[in-house]
Amino acid sequence: MTSPSQPGSQAQNRFERHPRLTIACLLAFMLLDADLGCTAAYRKWFDPERQTRKIRVRSERFDHGLAPLLCTPDRWGDLRYTTCTNSLGMRHASPRHIVPASSGPRIIVTGDSFTEGLGYDFDDTFVGRISARLSEDGVETLNGGVSSYYPGIHLRRTRDLLDIEGL
Repeated sequence: MTSPSQPGSQAQNRFERHPRLTIACLLAFMLLDADLGCTAAYRKWFDPERQTRKIRVRSERFDHGLAPLLCTPDRWGDLRYTTCTNSLGMRHASPRHIVPASSGPRIIVTGDSFTEGLGYDFDDTFVGRISARLSEDGVETLNGGVSSYYPGIHLRRTRDLLDIEGL
């Protein structure tokens, strides 16, 4: 009869019975973990496309918004599009300066990600389409929509546009 400490004993676990397989599995898991970690670090710190997308900014006055006068590639899920902003930090077809006094009527559309047109170029958003149509009649349309805005932020942002920006 063999004792549990002798080789060939039934008390050996499968790791002891298959040391090469155990080492190969451990190495495979370590390599997979290192690969996932390096990929995550690259995407977070070194992805050049991500570095150009710093269009979302914090705001002391109304929590968050879009950086002014930028035009940068962006993505939302699998959708790739370009986000451009005007001098007020609102989405626009291209970066441009907005003067406080308009020469004609002006409409500001406020809202959240749907109004901002998250995932679409400006011309394909509903505000972009309204803007294209109304510009023929001399009406300026501004897209004040920003992802995650709620009524309280809309009120602060509108007051900011009227009182501080002088629209």
